[in-house]
Amino acid sequence: MKKKLLEFLSCPVCKSPLRIDRISNSEGSEIIKGALKCRCGKTFLIESGVPNFLYKSVTNIEKTVFSYDKRWGDFDYKRDNTYGFSSEERFLYFLEKLNMSINDLKGKIILDAGCGTGQLALDISRYGCEVIAMDISSSVIRAFKECTLSDTIYYVRGDVMQVPFRDNCCDYVWCHGVLMNVAEPERALDNLAKLVKKGGKLYAMFYCSEKNNIYYKIGWHIRDLISKVPRYVQKIIGIPIILIYIFTKSIKTSTFSNRILIESKGQFYETFTTPFAHRHHPEEVIKWYETRGFTDLKVETLTSGFSFSICGTKL
Repeated sequence: MKKKLLEFLSCPVCKSPLRIDRISNSEGSEIIKGALKCRCGKTFLIESGVPNFLYKSVTNIEKTVFSYDKRWGDFDYKRDNTYGFSSEERFLYFLEKLNMSINDLKGKIILDAGCGTGQLALDISRYGCEVIAMDISSSVIRAFKECTLSDTIYYVRGDVMQVPFRDNCCDYVWCHGVLMNVAEPERALDNLAKLVKKGGKLYAMFYCSEKNNIYYKIGWHIRDLISKVPRYVQKIIGIPIILIYIFTKSIKTSTFSNRILIESKGQFYETFTTPFAHRHHPEEVIKWYETRGFTDLKVETLTSGFSFSICGTKL
């Protein structure tokens, strides 16, 4: 953890500033092991270079952490893509959804809330901005080890339900593939909205409640069932679903590889084992944005109507 990260952090419980309580190990500008302290008495450990702000009190947080640890645990930084996108494609997607150019990044503070492997955050940080990469899973610790080429990227293990940042600290907040899997999506969006400076932008993606074909409905019922059974049962039930994923991906690429197996396994855990998978109508989420002072809303349908995104500018 770089000391400069303290400029953006606050206690997720009482929102007070934090201070370094102790440093047990450091390497150059990075604190590898230590602790942060709040005046309310809370202590937050820095382990493997990443401060940890997770609270077990958040509903089903352990189950969500388990699902995303499984999702990203076998990711190969040298060979794998994220959701089928190359690193360059994801970066261009980021710019497109925020309606920005590379020049717009210079001097900005950006939060990637739900950074996963950290690759997008690293790519963004190369263009004269500072990026905070946060994730609920241990993938952010791997990201710190694999993606530390930039001096302007900061890694945090935290939850959008209890954000460990000061209000109005970010120019842009990016939250893709996260809010459908939290206990209270509107509350999480509210937490993220408070971080955005006046004139800044907030992007988030959601599952859509409007897709009503029979395959979608069957898949949703199966997901609800699997998410509620014990983990050992999930592993058994997951075998045929993972095989279907493998078959589909192999047909599409006309090949089979160990990477397809790993990607299919990760996709199963992300899709079927997370405790929450909320769906919304775009009009519902538009109201969330508008009541929090966002305008110029850009609403886009994604993945053949399965999901949608909204990007807005804060007044």
